[in-house]
Amino acid sequence: MFSPPVITQLLKDPKCDLTCFDLINVGGSRVYKDLLVDLKSRTKGKVLEAYGQSECMGVLYPVPGTPLGSCGKSYPFHELKLVDPETEKEIDEPNVPGELYVKGPIFTGYYNNPEETAKAFTEDGWFKTGDLLSRDENGFYYFVERIKMLIKCKSYHVHPTEIEEIVRELPDVVEVAVTGVPDPEHGEAPAACVIRRAGSELTAQKIKDLVKGIPIFYSNAIRHMKLQNMLLGNTLKKRWIDSKHSKPRSSETSYEPVASNRFNNLKCSGGTVYTTRA
Repeated sequence: MFSPPVITQLLKDPKCDLTCFDLINVGGSRVYKDLLVDLKSRTKGKVLEAYGQSECMGVLYPVPGTPLGSCGKSYPFHELKLVDPETEKEIDEPNVPGELYVKGPIFTGYYNNPEETAKAFTEDGWFKTGDLLSRDENGFYYFVERIKMLIKCKSYHVHPTEIEEIVRELPDVVEVAVTGVPDPEHGEAPAACVIRRAGSELTAQKIKDLVKGIPIFYSNAIRHMKLQNMLLGNTLKKRWIDSKHSKPRSSETSYEPVASNRFNNLKCSGGTVYTTRA
């Protein structure tokens, strides 16, 4: 089992030979389709994306015919349903994200923590995973985002992974992490931290051009941050989220005006693009 950040690092090394693997499982966070395609081209074995948690072990597995980017379908010993996290009503429509609820042979609670255990279960015994997934017309599930990572912009939920997938389209982007920052008008606004390839001339203006014309994501300032090591995936997100309210040091930070747009049909403004070189 490899996490997407580990796979990303391996694929960057041309000397890394993955042809010795008969099977590679990928999971632990959102797996982008371009990463799966690249990985498939570098190995002779099967590449599978699965889904599970420590609390309930494996939940979804790729059955024959599973589309690229899907975690597959439920194990036969689990019951699953998707629930709107706002209304707590079950979602029956296809391709609508909802929190995944699980029943079956799973854990019974957190050790010596009855408060968290009570929060994790419904009164009728469903475990609330805290993850957003969607289900297509054929019953295949797709991981969308962890609920705690959602950005609450005005009355909309913005998925950070959706913005990240767009910025990743730029060839000079090594990694990108998106989170919410406080915004006096909208509550929260999206902000992106981008790691560029060494020697790259990628600018905030190029990021703006990529996302031009989409009404949700725009930026009015760019912050250049020098990180000691290149951080990836959830590590990068945690480091940045933990420090996003800290006061910048003049030796590591400079500012440059910029504006950029992006996002689906949501109507919200605010946000920041942060860039740093790998």
